[in-house]
Amino acid sequence: MFSKYGVFDSACNPRNVALVSVALIPLFFCLWLMAPESATLQQAQAWATISMVGSLAFMLVSSALVHRTLVHSYIFFLGCTALFIGGRFIAYAMGFDVAMLKMESNFFSVHRPDFVSIELTAREGLRLTLYLVTCLHAMHAGYMFSLWKKPVSVAPRQDLQWTSSLLIPAIALASVSALAFMVSFPDAYRAVHNNGYVALYGSASADFTTRGSTAAQYGLLLALGLAFASRNKWLGWCVLGLLAIYYTANLQLGVRGGIMGFVLLCAWLFHTKIRRIDRIALLAIPLLLGGVVVMAAMGTRGIDFGASKALLLPWFIDNQGLTALYIHSALQIEHYPALAYVHGVLPITPMLAALNGTSIPLDQLYFGQYLSKAVLAGDAYQKGFGMGWSLFADFYAFTLWVPGAYLIAAATFGALLARLVNATHPLVFGAHVMIFVKLMLLPRTGLYSVIPFLLVYAGIVVACYIGSRLWRRRLGQV
Repeated sequence: MFSKYGVFDSACNPRNVALVSVALIPLFFCLWLMAPESATLQQAQAWATISMVGSLAFMLVSSALVHRTLVHSYIFFLGCTALFIGGRFIAYAMGFDVAMLKMESNFFSVHRPDFVSIELTAREGLRLTLYLVTCLHAMHAGYMFSLWKKPVSVAPRQDLQWTSSLLIPAIALASVSALAFMVSFPDAYRAVHNNGYVALYGSASADFTTRGSTAAQYGLLLALGLAFASRNKWLGWCVLGLLAIYYTANLQLGVRGGIMGFVLLCAWLFHTKIRRIDRIALLAIPLLLGGVVVMAAMGTRGIDFGASKALLLPWFIDNQGLTALYIHSALQIEHYPALAYVHGVLPITPMLAALNGTSIPLDQLYFGQYLSKAVLAGDAYQKGFGMGWSLFADFYAFTLWVPGAYLIAAATFGALLARLVNATHPLVFGAHVMIFVKLMLLPRTGLYSVIPFLLVYAGIVVACYIGSRLWRRRLGQV
């Protein structure tokens, strides 16, 4: 019936979806201007929840209709955005009241005296919601427009035999990374189980521990992307197995984001490369993620509800949604260090400084570190605590506070994301696989976590291509 009248076809057209998002942006601004100055916190919470939950529902449903599946990178990314950015709004819609835990009075506040205290007025809460919701719709519009404008005709595939040379750096990176993790993990495990999760960042061995573990993850993800780009399935699945060990081990340390992103990666790869699981995904993925959530929430960073185990899931969702309030704090800072912009794209600044015999503080290299140092209470920052960062704070910081420019940044990101996650070329697919886990965490990290990967990946690919061409020319094949 829907197809007969064209309603279903219209809903599946990315151009129409993009136009709806574009139209909603000025509508939300109009609603903001119409909001009374005397709005109460309860009214602000209700209006903000309707705006956020409604926008996320529209984006998820429209994306599923356009892609004709639930198992898609962009849909998973939106799901993670709903958790990290919309978590507090969703938990409120589920009936969860933060006041019952005697930690906050409303979901526009955070009261952790030894960590951070944030208290927004009703007007500030609505303003934050307006920023987040318009960011989401601008990103969605950019994604859908880019998908709609995707070229239909595909040029004949060029000779890709040279991609087999990518196996060499892939194997080397996987081997070195696995060794680095084996060396660094025991120290991290002992530190966490003796002194808690923050020991990863506050202990004397934290520098070596975090660098060793981080380097291992970087190397394994690069190896994974190169393996899939080389079209060697055997190596790709082997590296995936190493990553499974890595993320499972890190879950024992209280590092939860990685395992959730990895579970989604496995589901997506199975759907893409082995067998479509559209129907199974409706039940299997929520159950799988629910199991991961329960394990994470009851681990070293969990909370004890006593007999109120029913609060576990909404509490977890609400707690992850604190990122939205941290974004508010990020928007209050007028200037960030110039080195943070450079280091976010080219992370070689500390190495260059080290060659000159100088050391650059982390708060000058990372937006999140600078924010944490400026906002955290007491000596929390010195002890290793941090607020993190977000892609949605990047939109504001990288547009240098120019009014409305954050919408252009969000739309540009959406357009580029569409080209990445819907490409079929082996080299682009390899890049997609490589940053998949990081992509899922972008709402609570930032562009600094993916741009260096892409640059290093591109450098290795170009080096292998040139090397392969020179080798073939030497053998007289070219």
